Amino acid sequence: MRNCCFVLGIVVIAFCGLPSGADAQVSLPCGSRATMAATLERNYKETPISVGLANDGNVVEVFSSAAGSWTIVVTNPAGRSCLVAAGEAWQPLPPVFPKDASS
Repeated sequence: MRNCCFVLGIVVIAFCGLPSGADAQVSLPCGSRATMAATLERNYKETPISVGLANDGNVVEVFSSAAGSWTIVVTNPAGRSCLVAAGEAWQPLPPVFPKDASS
């Protein structure tokens, strides 16, 4: 779980640090969330396996397939979704939550 959160944190930090507008050197594949999700399902058999809300209001989603391929998609508050990372050999980990100090 720590590795998963660490990787997601790095991706979000990297995405938020990307230049925007005319100064952008990196061209990310972007579009509507519905189109992005349908394309990932159709081409890679990937479906959403986790989602989180970043401090800047962006929604971060991890899509993964049974074969182990994965994609991280970030959707901004205006609804624009961009693919920010993809790879192979995704390994789901069981959630580990800290114990409540009051119990």
